[in-house]
Amino acid sequence: MPTVDELIMRSAEAAKALKSYSMQGNVNQKMAVKQGDQETSNNTKAVMMIDVQQKSFDIYQ
Repeated sequence: MPTVDELIMRSAEAAKALKSYSMQGNVNQKMAVKQGDQETSNNTKAVMMIDVQQKSFDIYQ
């Protein structure tokens, strides 16, 4: 199993070769707030989609 330092080094080396990447995050949040005799609940769902372009685009004329 790699050490933390080795893992960071490997990640940094792999990131150098990336030109672009996409990722998606799903967040499901359930909250319940109780104040005295009253209770309020709130459910939230969010989907985040991210596209990252590491290198700039080249334009030729």
